[in-house]
Amino acid sequence: MKRISLLLCILLACCSMALGWAGAVRAQQPVVRAVLFYSPTCPHCEKVIVEDLPPLFDQYGEMLQIVGVDTYTEGGQALFQAAIEQFNIPAERQAVPTLIIDDIVLVGSLEIPQQFPGLVETYLAQGGVDWPAVPGLVEALEAARAQLTATPGTGSQQAAS
Repeated sequence: MKRISLLLCILLACCSMALGWAGAVRAQQPVVRAVLFYSPTCPHCEKVIVEDLPPLFDQYGEMLQIVGVDTYTEGGQALFQAAIEQFNIPAERQAVPTLIIDDIVLVGSLEIPQQFPGLVETYLAQGGVDWPAVPGLVEALEAARAQLTATPGTGSQQAAS
């Protein structure tokens, strides 16, 4: 239970940072945006979230934004299914963790840490990359941002958890 709580706190912090930074990043600074589909009960997801992503956040700060999507929720599952269809993800690769950057789909706790850091470097050198074209993602981000804005203090409490 403690592992799951830590996992969820880190994902909430990452989501809050991504939502907060989206409007605050200066125009001249490149930004790389990606989406991570995860399950709160998946040990591979936990490894990626707890071990692999934090050093990248430390290194790139505001230039790296990742939003976590919990596939155990109805909305998260719908976004995951939309991503599967949009990117023609074959059945044998329909698993979590799945990280999508631009039109590149990375799956698993080996592929993500092996390939994602290099992709971040490449996209930053090219001027950044926006959120992947997952149908419904931008609307979900806007709804989450509106909810955080409508509830004063929620974002800072989540990020501090």
